[in-house]
Amino acid sequence: MFPQNLSLRFKLLLILGASTLLVWLTVIALVYRQSSHEVEEVFDANLAIEARVLTALLRHEVGEELERSRKVEQLMALLGEEHLRRNPALAAFLAGQVKKGKDEVELEDFWDQAVHEYEAKLFLTARYYSGEVLLKSPGAPDIGHTPAGYFDTGKGGVQWRGFAIDDPATGFYVQVGEQVAIRHELAENVVFNTLMPILIAFPVQLLLVWFGVSRGLHPLVRLTREVGRREPGSLDPVPNRDAPREALPLVEAINRLFGRIRTAMENERRFTADAAHELRTPLAALKTNVQVAARNTEDAEMRRCLGRIGEGVDRAAHLVDQLLTLARAEARDRDLLEKRRVDLRALALEVVSGHSQKALDKEIDLGLDAPTAVEAGGDAAYLQILLRNLVDNAVRYTPEGGQVTVSTGTASGGPYLEVADNGPGIPAAERERMFARFHRGQGVQATGSGLGMSIVERIVELHGARIVLDEGLEGRGLRVRVSFPVLP
Repeated sequence: MFPQNLSLRFKLLLILGASTLLVWLTVIALVYRQSSHEVEEVFDANLAIEARVLTALLRHEVGEELERSRKVEQLMALLGEEHLRRNPALAAFLAGQVKKGKDEVELEDFWDQAVHEYEAKLFLTARYYSGEVLLKSPGAPDIGHTPAGYFDTGKGGVQWRGFAIDDPATGFYVQVGEQVAIRHELAENVVFNTLMPILIAFPVQLLLVWFGVSRGLHPLVRLTREVGRREPGSLDPVPNRDAPREALPLVEAINRLFGRIRTAMENERRFTADAAHELRTPLAALKTNVQVAARNTEDAEMRRCLGRIGEGVDRAAHLVDQLLTLARAEARDRDLLEKRRVDLRALALEVVSGHSQKALDKEIDLGLDAPTAVEAGGDAAYLQILLRNLVDNAVRYTPEGGQVTVSTGTASGGPYLEVADNGPGIPAAERERMFARFHRGQGVQATGSGLGMSIVERIVELHGARIVLDEGLEGRGLRVRVSFPVLP
């Protein structure tokens, strides 16, 4: 089993490389086996030929010697013993000629001229049946008389393979042989010479396999990159025009899943929008009735109760407005957003003016720090909603006598909007949770819906911007900066 999370390219390369290596090892084993067999056949044939040639040569030589010895013996018989006794020199000469029929053939002079290392691993022997040596190569093992044909023997810790021939006509036998190691060395040399090109070619083959696998997986890699580049909220079908046939079921399954998610989200947004829209009318009627009842009663306790009811109605109306805004923002497609050049300073001035009365009621110093005009690409209506939510949150949660500053400017070449206050702030551990729906933080006393930051996050996402939460004014409170992409 492969470890988890290995790439498909690595798995294919490993499988193909291992398969190729296994095939080559099998081929090498077969080559070694076949080479060993062929070497055995060729060397055995050579031994037989050498033995027959040597036997033929020695038979002629020994035959001539025997014939001459026979004629000398006939001559000695004709001369008679009496004549030979009177001529001792002639008798000694003729006796010496008879003995030469069994002389040993000397090879030392020729063997000293050996030109190859393998010659020391070969031997040849010719002996008379009586055991007298007719011919023997230096270093030849003393094997003794063996049956005619091939034989195997071990002498002095060396294994020999030989061939023997008997020649009853001349009374001698011939043995030729060689060390078995010669055959093994030759077979190993054949395998080594076969293996070397394979060892050189194998890395090249792996490189070609890697290149081929990479090219084959390129459509799948391109599909992966295309899916990886998609926006988190993009549910458009994944194009399958270049997808491999094996990946088409996966792509189709993903597209079906996207379709179901899109339908579910559209149903949720439609329900939220419809419910919020339907709630606005009865809430407005309830607010009117509460106000009429408060004016027509003289009971102070009743007025306080009706006032609290009115505040609850206001909170419910605000929640309904926020739900409608969030539903519209989430239903908006980033590609269909009406992006234009928006003057952030003018936008900030308008939002600050709209919240000035609310800030005055809480004795909050609401200021604007925008010395120069700054332009950003986006939808003015949505950017106004974004900034209005940030300023509303800052004014709502900053205590009386606090300070809220709205700033615009550029940083790293890109425009930004910033709202900072010196209120209670948000602990660093909770800042990421502020974008969750209906999350209002711990210990918050001011009224709110908990949807403002969710709306801000969605609008930031639609504009391809970036939002950062940090410490506010004087090292206290909260600072929210929205940085926009650099305009072309």
